[in-house]
Amino acid sequence: MPRPSSPIILSALVLFLITHLVSYNLAQNRRGGRKQTTKPSTSATPRDSRRPRLDGRGRESLPPMKSASSGLSALTRSLNYRVDGRAVKYAPIVFHDKDEKNFPTNVNWFLDRTSLWFRDKNCNVCLYKGELDERADNPKYSDWLKPWLLHHGRPSECGGSVNDDDSYERPDRKKERTFYFKDVEDKYKQGSTNQADWITYVHIYQNADDAQHGPGGTTIQYWRFYAHNGLPPEHGGDWEGIHIVLDRNDTPQIVRLLRHTNIDIKSWGEMRKEGDHPKIYVGKGGHDSRSEGDENGRRHNTWEVGNLVDVGDRTWASSSETMFIYYSGLWGSIGGGLIPGKGYWGPAFNETEEKPNGFITAWCEGRANATDAECSRNYTEQ
Repeated sequence: MPRPSSPIILSALVLFLITHLVSYNLAQNRRGGRKQTTKPSTSATPRDSRRPRLDGRGRESLPPMKSASSGLSALTRSLNYRVDGRAVKYAPIVFHDKDEKNFPTNVNWFLDRTSLWFRDKNCNVCLYKGELDERADNPKYSDWLKPWLLHHGRPSECGGSVNDDDSYERPDRKKERTFYFKDVEDKYKQGSTNQADWITYVHIYQNADDAQHGPGGTTIQYWRFYAHNGLPPEHGGDWEGIHIVLDRNDTPQIVRLLRHTNIDIKSWGEMRKEGDHPKIYVGKGGHDSRSEGDENGRRHNTWEVGNLVDVGDRTWASSSETMFIYYSGLWGSIGGGLIPGKGYWGPAFNETEEKPNGFITAWCEGRANATDAECSRNYTEQ
Protein backbone atom coordinates (compact mmCIF):
# COMPACT_ATOMS: atom_id res chain seq x y z
CA MET A 1 0.00 0.00 0.00
CA PRO A 2 1.46 3.39 -0.91
CA ARG A 3 2.33 5.70 2.00
CA PRO A 4 0.11 8.77 2.47
CA SER A 5 1.72 11.94 1.24
CA SER A 6 2.77 14.68 3.69
CA PRO A 7 -0.12 17.04 2.73
CA ILE A 8 -2.62 14.27 3.46
CA ILE A 9 -1.05 13.57 6.86
CA LEU A 10 -1.01 17.30 7.69
CA SER A 11 -4.67 17.71 6.67
CA ALA A 12 -5.70 14.77 8.80
CA LEU A 13 -3.81 16.16 11.79
CA VAL A 14 -5.43 19.58 11.42
CA LEU A 15 -8.91 18.00 11.12
CA PHE A 16 -8.22 15.91 14.24
CA LEU A 17 -7.16 18.95 16.30
CA ILE A 18 -10.14 21.06 15.17
CA THR A 19 -12.59 18.26 15.96
CA HIS A 20 -11.23 17.82 19.47
CA LEU A 21 -11.07 21.57 20.10
CA VAL A 22 -14.73 21.99 19.11
CA SER A 23 -15.75 19.05 21.29
CA TYR A 24 -13.83 20.51 24.23
CA ASN A 25 -15.42 23.96 23.81
CA LEU A 26 -18.91 22.49 23.66
CA ALA A 27 -18.25 20.34 26.73
CA GLN A 28 -16.96 23.34 28.65
CA ASN A 29 -20.07 25.34 27.83
CA ARG A 30 -22.47 22.51 28.70
CA ARG A 31 -20.83 22.33 32.14
CA GLY A 32 -21.44 26.06 32.54
CA GLY A 33 -17.80 27.02 32.22
CA ARG A 34 -16.16 29.16 29.58
CA LYS A 35 -12.76 28.36 28.30
CA GLN A 36 -10.37 31.27 28.63
CA THR A 37 -7.88 31.50 25.83
CA THR A 38 -4.61 33.32 25.77
CA LYS A 39 -4.80 37.10 25.54
CA PRO A 40 -3.70 38.18 22.06
CA SER A 41 -0.63 40.27 21.53
CA THR A 42 -1.09 43.91 22.42
CA SER A 43 -0.04 44.72 18.88
CA ALA A 44 -3.47 43.51 17.73
CA THR A 45 -4.82 47.03 18.18
CA PRO A 46 -3.06 50.33 17.56
CA ARG A 47 -4.23 51.63 20.94
CA ASP A 48 -2.99 48.62 22.87
CA SER A 49 0.45 49.01 21.33
CA ARG A 50 0.73 52.31 23.20
CA ARG A 51 -0.93 51.51 26.51
CA PRO A 52 -2.43 48.34 28.07
CA ARG A 53 -6.21 47.90 27.87
CA LEU A 54 -7.78 48.85 31.19
CA ASP A 55 -11.16 47.55 32.28
CA GLY A 56 -12.72 50.93 33.08
CA ARG A 57 -10.42 52.75 35.48
CA GLY A 58 -7.17 51.02 36.09
CA ARG A 59 -7.35 47.21 36.22
CA GLU A 60 -5.02 45.80 33.60
CA SER A 61 -7.12 42.77 32.70
CA LEU A 62 -9.48 41.60 29.99
CA PRO A 63 -12.62 39.52 29.54
CA PRO A 64 -12.22 35.92 28.42
CA MET A 65 -11.19 35.67 24.79
CA LYS A 66 -12.83 33.32 22.32
CA SER A 67 -11.06 31.08 19.86
CA ALA A 68 -9.33 32.87 17.02
CA SER A 69 -11.20 30.65 14.59
CA SER A 70 -14.24 32.44 13.20
CA GLY A 71 -15.69 29.02 12.43
CA LEU A 72 -15.52 27.92 16.05
CA SER A 73 -16.86 31.30 17.14
CA ALA A 74 -19.98 30.87 15.01
CA LEU A 75 -20.42 27.25 16.08
CA THR A 76 -20.38 28.00 19.82
CA ARG A 77 -22.04 31.45 19.77
CA SER A 78 -25.41 30.32 21.14
CA LEU A 79 -23.70 28.60 24.06
CA ASN A 80 -21.08 31.24 24.84
CA TYR A 81 -23.68 33.97 24.94
CA ARG A 82 -25.98 32.39 27.48
CA VAL A 83 -28.07 34.96 29.29
CA ASP A 84 -29.86 35.04 32.60
CA GLY A 85 -33.04 32.96 32.42
CA ARG A 86 -35.07 35.97 33.53
CA ALA A 87 -33.90 37.85 30.44
CA VAL A 88 -35.33 35.08 28.27
CA LYS A 89 -38.55 34.85 30.26
CA TYR A 90 -39.39 38.56 29.92
CA ALA A 91 -37.79 39.23 26.51
CA PRO A 92 -39.98 41.58 24.43
CA ILE A 93 -42.01 40.98 21.30
CA VAL A 94 -41.03 43.84 18.99
CA PHE A 95 -43.26 45.12 16.19
CA HIS A 96 -41.91 47.25 13.32
CA ASP A 97 -44.22 49.34 11.17
CA LYS A 98 -45.30 47.71 7.90
CA ASP A 99 -43.71 50.64 6.02
CA GLU A 100 -40.44 50.65 7.99
CA LYS A 101 -37.38 51.06 5.74
CA ASN A 102 -34.55 50.68 8.27
CA PHE A 103 -34.49 47.38 10.16
CA PRO A 104 -32.28 46.14 13.01
CA THR A 105 -29.04 44.31 12.58
CA ASN A 106 -26.07 43.49 14.82
CA VAL A 107 -22.78 45.17 15.63
CA ASN A 108 -20.55 42.76 13.71
CA TRP A 109 -22.70 43.17 10.59
CA PHE A 110 -22.26 46.93 10.94
CA LEU A 111 -18.50 46.80 11.59
CA ASP A 112 -17.99 44.92 8.32
CA ARG A 113 -19.60 47.82 6.42
CA THR A 114 -18.36 50.95 8.21
CA SER A 115 -15.08 52.64 9.14
CA LEU A 116 -13.79 54.27 12.33
CA TRP A 117 -12.56 57.87 12.22
CA PHE A 118 -11.18 60.52 14.55
CA ARG A 119 -11.85 64.20 13.92
CA ASP A 120 -11.32 67.56 15.53
CA LYS A 121 -10.62 71.05 14.21
CA ASN A 122 -7.16 69.94 13.03
CA CYS A 123 -7.77 66.61 11.33
CA ASN A 124 -10.07 63.84 10.13
CA VAL A 125 -8.29 60.47 10.13
CA CYS A 126 -9.51 56.95 9.26
CA LEU A 127 -8.35 54.37 11.84
CA TYR A 128 -10.22 51.20 10.85
CA LYS A 129 -12.09 50.07 7.76
CA GLY A 130 -14.33 47.03 7.62
CA GLU A 131 -14.21 45.01 4.44
CA LEU A 132 -16.66 42.46 3.11
CA ASP A 133 -16.44 40.07 0.19
CA GLU A 134 -20.15 40.20 -0.66
CA ARG A 135 -19.92 37.32 -3.11
CA ALA A 136 -18.84 35.00 -0.31
CA ASP A 137 -20.34 37.04 2.56
CA ASN A 138 -16.91 36.76 4.11
CA PRO A 139 -15.65 39.61 6.34
CA LYS A 140 -11.98 40.53 6.40
CA TYR A 141 -11.78 40.50 10.20
CA SER A 142 -13.14 37.75 12.48
CA ASP A 143 -15.73 38.79 15.06
CA TRP A 144 -13.45 38.36 18.07
CA LEU A 145 -10.77 40.63 16.54
CA LYS A 146 -12.90 43.63 15.57
CA PRO A 147 -13.21 45.19 19.05
CA TRP A 148 -9.43 45.12 19.41
CA LEU A 149 -9.12 47.12 16.20
CA LEU A 150 -11.49 49.82 17.51
CA HIS A 151 -9.38 50.88 20.51
CA HIS A 152 -7.31 53.94 19.65
CA GLY A 153 -5.78 57.00 21.21
CA ARG A 154 -5.31 60.35 19.53
CA PRO A 155 -3.81 59.82 16.05
CA SER A 156 -0.27 61.13 15.61
CA GLU A 157 -1.42 63.03 12.49
CA CYS A 158 -3.52 65.27 14.74
CA GLY A 159 -0.70 66.41 17.02
CA GLY A 160 -0.72 66.33 20.79
CA SER A 161 -0.35 63.21 22.92
CA VAL A 162 -1.86 59.80 22.17
CA ASN A 163 -3.30 59.89 25.71
CA ASP A 164 -5.30 63.07 25.02
CA ASP A 165 -8.14 60.98 23.58
CA ASP A 166 -9.34 57.41 24.04
CA SER A 167 -11.97 55.68 21.91
CA TYR A 168 -12.84 53.41 24.85
CA GLU A 169 -13.18 56.01 27.59
CA ARG A 170 -13.78 59.68 26.94
CA PRO A 171 -16.66 61.07 24.83
CA ASP A 172 -16.86 64.70 23.70
CA ARG A 173 -19.92 66.55 24.96
CA LYS A 174 -20.06 68.78 21.85
CA LYS A 175 -19.42 65.92 19.41
CA GLU A 176 -16.72 67.98 17.71
CA ARG A 177 -13.53 66.30 18.92
CA THR A 178 -14.51 62.68 18.71
CA PHE A 179 -14.18 59.19 17.32
CA TYR A 180 -17.06 58.22 15.05
CA PHE A 181 -18.25 55.46 12.74
CA LYS A 182 -18.89 56.65 9.21
CA ASP A 183 -22.45 56.19 7.96
CA VAL A 184 -22.85 53.05 5.87
CA GLU A 185 -23.50 53.23 2.13
CA ASP A 186 -27.11 53.74 1.07
CA LYS A 187 -27.51 50.10 0.04
CA TYR A 188 -26.84 49.04 3.65
CA LYS A 189 -29.01 51.60 5.43
CA GLN A 190 -31.98 49.25 5.47
CA GLY A 191 -30.07 47.05 7.91
CA SER A 192 -30.74 43.34 7.61
CA THR A 193 -34.04 41.95 6.35
CA ASN A 194 -33.09 38.57 7.84
CA GLN A 195 -34.35 38.42 11.43
CA ALA A 196 -31.62 35.91 12.28
CA ASP A 197 -29.27 38.93 12.22
CA TRP A 198 -31.40 40.93 14.68
CA ILE A 199 -29.43 40.50 17.88
CA THR A 200 -30.91 41.94 21.07
CA TYR A 201 -28.18 43.06 23.48
CA VAL A 202 -28.92 42.48 27.18
CA HIS A 203 -27.57 44.43 30.18
CA ILE A 204 -28.49 43.21 33.68
CA TYR A 205 -27.70 44.69 37.10
CA GLN A 206 -28.86 44.66 40.71
CA ASN A 207 -30.93 47.62 41.85
CA ALA A 208 -30.17 49.76 44.87
CA ASP A 209 -32.07 48.84 48.01
CA ASP A 210 -32.65 52.08 49.88
CA ALA A 211 -35.25 54.82 50.21
CA GLN A 212 -33.39 57.23 47.95
CA HIS A 213 -32.62 54.96 44.99
CA GLY A 214 -35.09 52.07 44.94
CA PRO A 215 -36.55 48.90 46.45
CA GLY A 216 -33.89 46.43 45.32
CA GLY A 217 -34.52 43.77 42.70
CA THR A 218 -33.03 43.62 39.22
CA THR A 219 -33.07 45.68 36.03
CA ILE A 220 -32.93 43.91 32.65
CA GLN A 221 -32.19 46.12 29.66
CA TYR A 222 -32.83 45.09 26.05
CA TRP A 223 -31.04 47.09 23.34
CA ARG A 224 -31.67 47.04 19.57
CA PHE A 225 -29.21 48.33 16.97
CA TYR A 226 -30.00 49.88 13.57
CA ALA A 227 -27.47 50.86 10.91
CA HIS A 228 -29.45 54.02 10.14
CA ASN A 229 -32.21 56.27 11.48
CA GLY A 230 -34.23 57.69 8.60
CA LEU A 231 -36.35 60.10 10.63
CA PRO A 232 -35.05 63.70 10.42
CA PRO A 233 -32.57 64.62 11.65
CA GLU A 234 -31.10 61.52 9.99
CA HIS A 235 -28.12 59.80 11.55
CA GLY A 236 -26.25 56.52 11.43
CA GLY A 237 -25.86 53.92 14.15
CA ASP A 238 -29.16 54.06 16.05
CA TRP A 239 -29.41 52.39 19.48
CA GLU A 240 -32.84 51.95 21.09
CA GLY A 241 -33.97 50.02 24.15
CA ILE A 242 -36.24 49.23 27.05
CA HIS A 243 -35.70 48.39 30.75
CA ILE A 244 -37.77 45.87 32.69
CA VAL A 245 -37.48 46.36 36.46
CA LEU A 246 -38.07 43.32 38.67
CA ASP A 247 -38.69 43.34 42.41
CA ARG A 248 -36.87 41.10 44.89
CA ASN A 249 -39.14 38.23 43.95
CA ASP A 250 -38.32 38.63 40.24
CA THR A 251 -41.80 39.96 39.50
CA PRO A 252 -41.87 42.74 36.86
CA GLN A 253 -42.95 46.12 38.27
CA ILE A 254 -42.24 48.78 35.64
CA VAL A 255 -41.01 49.14 32.07
CA ARG A 256 -38.88 52.06 30.92
CA LEU A 257 -39.22 52.87 27.21
CA LEU A 258 -36.49 54.93 25.56
CA ARG A 259 -37.96 57.68 23.42
CA HIS A 260 -36.07 60.31 21.44
CA THR A 261 -35.60 62.82 24.28
CA ASN A 262 -37.05 61.13 27.34
CA ILE A 263 -37.71 57.80 29.03
CA ASP A 264 -41.39 56.84 29.26
CA ILE A 265 -42.29 54.79 32.36
CA LYS A 266 -45.18 52.31 32.39
CA SER A 267 -46.33 49.92 35.07
CA TRP A 268 -46.20 46.23 34.17
CA GLY A 269 -49.98 46.17 34.24
CA GLU A 270 -50.17 48.93 31.61
CA MET A 271 -48.18 46.95 29.07
CA ARG A 272 -49.72 44.75 26.40
CA LYS A 273 -48.31 41.28 26.80
CA GLU A 274 -48.32 37.77 25.42
CA GLY A 275 -47.67 35.56 28.39
CA ASP A 276 -44.69 37.14 30.19
CA HIS A 277 -43.43 38.90 27.06
CA PRO A 278 -44.26 42.62 26.77
CA LYS A 279 -45.17 43.99 23.35
CA ILE A 280 -43.01 46.88 22.10
CA TYR A 281 -44.08 49.03 19.13
CA VAL A 282 -41.25 50.69 17.21
CA GLY A 283 -41.71 54.23 15.91
CA LYS A 284 -41.52 54.33 12.12
CA GLY A 285 -38.15 55.66 10.93
CA GLY A 286 -37.01 56.86 14.36
CA HIS A 287 -37.20 53.47 16.13
CA ASP A 288 -38.14 54.74 19.60
CA SER A 289 -39.91 52.22 21.85
CA ARG A 290 -43.63 52.61 22.55
CA SER A 291 -46.26 50.80 24.60
CA GLU A 292 -49.04 51.30 22.03
CA GLY A 293 -49.23 50.62 18.30
CA ASP A 294 -50.52 48.26 15.64
CA GLU A 295 -49.33 44.75 14.93
CA ASN A 296 -49.64 44.71 11.15
CA GLY A 297 -45.92 45.02 10.48
CA ARG A 298 -42.99 42.69 11.15
CA ARG A 299 -43.12 40.84 14.45
CA HIS A 300 -39.89 39.82 16.18
CA ASN A 301 -39.87 37.34 19.07
CA THR A 302 -36.48 38.42 20.41
CA TRP A 303 -35.84 35.26 22.45
CA GLU A 304 -36.54 32.93 19.51
CA VAL A 305 -35.08 34.57 16.39
CA GLY A 306 -31.64 36.17 16.40
CA ASN A 307 -29.87 36.00 19.74
CA LEU A 308 -30.11 37.52 23.18
CA VAL A 309 -26.52 38.53 23.92
CA ASP A 310 -25.43 39.60 27.41
CA VAL A 311 -22.91 42.42 26.94
CA GLY A 312 -21.72 42.55 30.55
CA ASP A 313 -20.82 46.00 31.90
CA ARG A 314 -18.99 49.07 30.64
CA THR A 315 -16.12 48.19 32.95
CA TRP A 316 -16.14 44.46 32.16
CA ALA A 317 -17.53 43.14 28.88
CA SER A 318 -18.89 39.60 28.81
CA SER A 319 -16.55 38.46 26.00
CA SER A 320 -14.17 39.78 23.37
CA GLU A 321 -17.06 40.13 20.90
CA THR A 322 -18.99 42.45 23.23
CA MET A 323 -16.06 44.75 23.95
CA PHE A 324 -17.73 47.26 21.64
CA ILE A 325 -19.61 48.29 24.79
CA TYR A 326 -16.41 50.14 25.84
CA TYR A 327 -16.55 52.32 22.72
CA SER A 328 -17.23 55.95 23.73
CA GLY A 329 -17.39 57.56 20.28
CA LEU A 330 -20.34 58.19 18.00
CA TRP A 331 -22.06 55.46 15.99
CA GLY A 332 -22.69 57.71 12.98
CA SER A 333 -21.09 60.46 10.90
CA ILE A 334 -20.95 64.12 11.85
CA GLY A 335 -23.82 65.42 9.72
CA GLY A 336 -25.56 63.98 6.69
CA GLY A 337 -29.04 63.47 5.30
CA LEU A 338 -31.65 65.97 4.14
CA ILE A 339 -31.75 67.51 7.62
CA PRO A 340 -28.24 66.80 8.95
CA GLY A 341 -27.83 65.29 12.40
CA LYS A 342 -24.79 64.18 14.37
CA GLY A 343 -24.29 60.56 15.31
CA TYR A 344 -25.28 59.34 18.75
CA TRP A 345 -23.57 57.34 21.47
CA GLY A 346 -24.02 53.65 22.24
CA PRO A 347 -25.88 52.10 25.21
CA ALA A 348 -23.19 52.63 27.86
CA PHE A 349 -22.87 56.35 26.97
CA ASN A 350 -26.48 56.99 25.92
CA GLU A 351 -27.55 60.61 26.37
CA THR A 352 -31.30 60.10 26.94
CA GLU A 353 -32.22 61.87 30.20
CA GLU A 354 -28.57 62.21 31.19
CA LYS A 355 -28.31 63.94 34.58
CA PRO A 356 -26.57 67.35 34.90
CA ASN A 357 -23.73 65.65 36.80
CA GLY A 358 -23.12 63.28 33.86
CA PHE A 359 -24.96 60.26 35.31
CA ILE A 360 -26.09 58.01 32.43
CA THR A 361 -29.72 57.26 33.25
CA ALA A 362 -30.31 55.02 30.23
CA TRP A 363 -27.50 52.69 31.33
CA CYS A 364 -27.61 52.80 35.14
CA GLU A 365 -30.95 54.08 36.47
CA GLY A 366 -31.59 52.61 39.93
CA ARG A 367 -28.36 50.62 39.93
CA ALA A 368 -26.69 49.53 43.17
CA ASN A 369 -23.04 50.59 43.48
CA ALA A 370 -23.35 53.01 40.57
CA THR A 371 -19.68 53.93 40.27
CA ASP A 372 -18.43 56.78 38.11
CA ALA A 373 -16.45 54.27 36.05
CA GLU A 374 -19.65 52.46 35.09
CA CYS A 375 -22.33 55.14 35.15
CA SER A 376 -20.87 58.62 34.49
CA ARG A 377 -19.29 60.35 31.54
CA ASN A 378 -15.62 61.27 31.68
CA TYR A 379 -15.83 63.99 29.07
CA THR A 380 -12.82 65.09 27.05
CA GLU A 381 -11.75 68.56 28.10
CA GLN A 382 -11.88 71.03 25.22
